[in-house]
Amino acid sequence: MNKLNIAITADLHLGTPFSFAGASQAKELGEFQIKSLLELCRYCKNHDIEFLFIAGDLFDRINIEEALLRKVQQSFLLCPKTEVVIVPGNHDPYFPDSYWDDERWPSHVHIVTNKHYFKEWKQQKLRVYSEPFTTQSSDTSLVDTLSPEIDSRFINILLMHGDLLQAGDRSRYNPIPKEWLATSEIDLAVLGHWHTATEVIQLNKKTAFIYPGVLMGRGFDELGDKGFYAGTIMKSSELYDSRHLAKIRLNFIPLSQIKFFKQTLNLRIEEEESLDEAFQDSLVRRILQKAQNISGNIKRDAFYFQLTGYTAFAPDREYISFALKDAFAHFQLDDFTRRSIHLERYVNEGNLRAQIAKDCLLLNDFLSQEKPVKDQENFWKRYLPKDFLEISPAKRKDIFDRAVEKLFSLMDRGDG
Repeated sequence: MNKLNIAITADLHLGTPFSFAGASQAKELGEFQIKSLLELCRYCKNHDIEFLFIAGDLFDRINIEEALLRKVQQSFLLCPKTEVVIVPGNHDPYFPDSYWDDERWPSHVHIVTNKHYFKEWKQQKLRVYSEPFTTQSSDTSLVDTLSPEIDSRFINILLMHGDLLQAGDRSRYNPIPKEWLATSEIDLAVLGHWHTATEVIQLNKKTAFIYPGVLMGRGFDELGDKGFYAGTIMKSSELYDSRHLAKIRLNFIPLSQIKFFKQTLNLRIEEEESLDEAFQDSLVRRILQKAQNISGNIKRDAFYFQLTGYTAFAPDREYISFALKDAFAHFQLDDFTRRSIHLERYVNEGNLRAQIAKDCLLLNDFLSQEKPVKDQENFWKRYLPKDFLEISPAKRKDIFDRAVEKLFSLMDRGDG
């Protein structure tokens, strides 16, 4: 029985600019990326990983800083006994004299730089097939140029970056036909480009594939735990065994670097319950508590909070962010709340605002009806657009609420 210890990753996108963050935060996030690679390499050394497969987009772009290239090359020196196989993806395609041709890559790092790539490790009974991106897109399938001669006594790995698709589906990023893979006699397809992990998926008794997802999240569209897969692939190499089926056991290994979290706070705070200052402080406490409930290290992880619902006061984003600046390493806040206007509280003021409040209350009653009764028609004609009746009651109510919120907010500020 032939057995290999392997690790699988893809889409590291080293050198991501992190444009959503400030300069110092962007630099720190870039350092976290390198730390993730270092952590992966240390794992390979400490767990006797024989092969590390990287399925494309190791780098985020074609042009990278010399210092970053050296850090990446030196990272692989931490696992000198692990054979590292890298295929360039659409973000870091291979072309002559690019960083892929740099002579300082360690000797145990094997980069797919040619079409019809095939490499064999006879002692380990392993064959790896691959095709690199040579441009930043490929409308046609790169696997069309592959012509692997499969020996079922070997462990046969396909290392590719691209979209695994059903017949008839299209992609600008190396569409890999699923039906081709299912009949290819490949034991395991290690794939990159999908940033969400899939675990190992069997296409049939013979062939399986895996998308390991990103090694580290890079924004609030890549949330929660990220990492890589590691484990074993085993296969009989005996001539008398006609099955030659590979047994694949891979486990997800989360990394300890930064995680991204996106949360929503739905607010239902009434005006009579607190003052504006107390309301802002209560938001600070609620945000902090929710972050602590979902993260093991809020000073490391990144948080994006959305505030929704109705409030008596407008959330003060500047005040909240300042109050939390020492609690979080990375924090963003968006306010989608709406003002909760209590019209009844204005009607006894004895001024123009009171009269407007009375008219709004009356209009609110009318809007709750499917259509006005006969003696109300003049009111509708006076206050409402001609085609307003054609709108659904729910939509009319929403338009009304938003208009009242805007109107009374302006009056409260003295702008109207």
